[in-house]
Amino acid sequence: MVIIMDCLSRLPTEILEQITSTLQPDDILTMCCVCRDWHSRCLPELYRNVSIDFIGTECTAGILAKHNPSTLKPQGYSTRSLSMSSERTINCKELETIAMACPFITSLHFVDEVFYRTMLDISALRNCGILRSQKYSIGHNGNAKGLPNYSKVILGLQFPPPYNQPLMYCKTAPSVTLAFCELMFQHHPHLKALSMALHLRPLKPELPPLLRILPAGLTDLTLDLGDCRLYTSFVDLIHDSCPQLTSLSLSIENDGILDPFVCSESDVEPINRSLKSFTLKCRELLCLGLWSWVYFLGKRYGQQLSTVHIYNNSRLEHPKTQTESMILDTFIPTFVEQHGATLRSLKMKNLDFSQAFWQSMKLRNHGIDVKLWDVTCLDTKTLYNRSYKEMHFLLDFLKPSIRQLRLSMAKMEGCFDGYAALFGQCPSLEHLHLERADDREVTPLFMLLQHCTRLRHLTLDHCTVGVVESQLSSIHGLRSLTFNRARFTCAEMNQALKYLPRLATFHIGVMSSTILHERSSDPPNAPPAVALTFPNPDMSIHISSIFMINLLDKSYITGTSTMVSARTAHSCDSWIFSRGEVAQVTEEYLQAGLMRQHILAYCLEFICDDLRYLKFKGRVLIKRGSVIPRYPKNTALDTAL
Repeated sequence: MVIIMDCLSRLPTEILEQITSTLQPDDILTMCCVCRDWHSRCLPELYRNVSIDFIGTECTAGILAKHNPSTLKPQGYSTRSLSMSSERTINCKELETIAMACPFITSLHFVDEVFYRTMLDISALRNCGILRSQKYSIGHNGNAKGLPNYSKVILGLQFPPPYNQPLMYCKTAPSVTLAFCELMFQHHPHLKALSMALHLRPLKPELPPLLRILPAGLTDLTLDLGDCRLYTSFVDLIHDSCPQLTSLSLSIENDGILDPFVCSESDVEPINRSLKSFTLKCRELLCLGLWSWVYFLGKRYGQQLSTVHIYNNSRLEHPKTQTESMILDTFIPTFVEQHGATLRSLKMKNLDFSQAFWQSMKLRNHGIDVKLWDVTCLDTKTLYNRSYKEMHFLLDFLKPSIRQLRLSMAKMEGCFDGYAALFGQCPSLEHLHLERADDREVTPLFMLLQHCTRLRHLTLDHCTVGVVESQLSSIHGLRSLTFNRARFTCAEMNQALKYLPRLATFHIGVMSSTILHERSSDPPNAPPAVALTFPNPDMSIHISSIFMINLLDKSYITGTSTMVSARTAHSCDSWIFSRGEVAQVTEEYLQAGLMRQHILAYCLEFICDDLRYLKFKGRVLIKRGSVIPRYPKNTALDTAL
């Protein structure tokens, strides 16, 4: 042990950083507790990647501002990546503390709408006269640069009298956002990655100036523009501000505008930039608008893009004949000619003309080794889902290289064995996500696994899972199994799990799934009891909040509470979920007969030799093999019941 400790003490800092980058925070914390030398060396690594959740913004900001006794500098000096996912707004004092404590951040992420809601809140406080200029809680060389704090800059903004009224805070929020961002980029001059949502409706006049002040060193940028119109000129502004950008992701809510030059081939010449990845996400974008952006990628960039993701959450009407001709004859060939040979990852959702696109891709790559390894083709409208003929064409083109495939299927034409055989022709396929057109269609699990022997991660979406033991002759090496909007019986799933001894992750996803249960196996006058047995001694189980149990005899389930149990080789732990609350149930409580069975809707039990992780309805119950102790026992249970 002394030799190991001495070896770690002699490791160069760069190697120690690589080691700790693969560890969980709990592991680094354990290393910090070994001895003083390990504590001094590993403590900075504990603060290298910080995530602030909805309950710990103020607390985490204070911890980052606390001085490290070894370096006499704030702990935040070691922070390089900061992610904020607070469900409440973050006040100016917390933001100023973070700015002063973490001057060397290279990655800053505001998750979901945190940034947008924070800007609205700060604008409202300013207009109401509540915002006060705060003094920095700590001092560092950033203050010596003469940078003011956020509250002082925002209080110094001047607006016409009508806009200073409390109810006009939405009108002043764009200017507040611009001033805040300009100062934030000065406080964090080393930024390489930035992610934030700008959902302010009147932001359009301030958006170009905001894009002009983006840090020049950014290599990864994610912007959610909300209802703002997205112009191709905005993309040019981003590139002018961030010449080193390699990844750009843009999200919009409404129909993006189509610039006049997009329809003209002579106005724009390819410009070879450093960009390698481009993502566009939209809620309701017309077909022409989507393909115009694909065309824009072909005209604006040279043969350089390796990752292109185009998502449209809502399918709208099929384009007119004139528009269709433009897409087929101009937009698709232009993009494919530029990037058909360089693409490695391509994801498309709700784009018409996918068959024409793949035909063009095959023609472009004729005689060339295909290098596409990650492909997504999804469509929310059953009519346009891929038929057997189109799937055969697509997989015949992709089979030499495809490793990850996400696909939506049309209503089945004949036996599923033909579809399973198509996937089996892909020798490198390891990740497969199948979305069926009808949840009543049966997807034979064993038949699929028999054809796809190298498959390691499988997701079945919007289907009924069937298990026929004779379809699988031996055990399979599947490591992860996920169900979204799926239906399966408890008995058949237990039968399937016997043939999946290497399964390490079982996940019922965010979209509603249903377990069908036979009441005949339950004791009389007892709630339905569903038990799943996992052969792998190191399991991780995730069950989403949208989850149902239906009875095969079509009887009704009464009760409002759920009991979840984890039975391992060395212990049995139970929890009660009732009305949004969770409480742990002790063995003594169960033996005393204090559980009132009639209030339980159902009991769900997971049986495994050693359960590594258990999460049910958003609550982590077991982590790293240990029960999370923060849930109250008995007293809270009585209250919940």
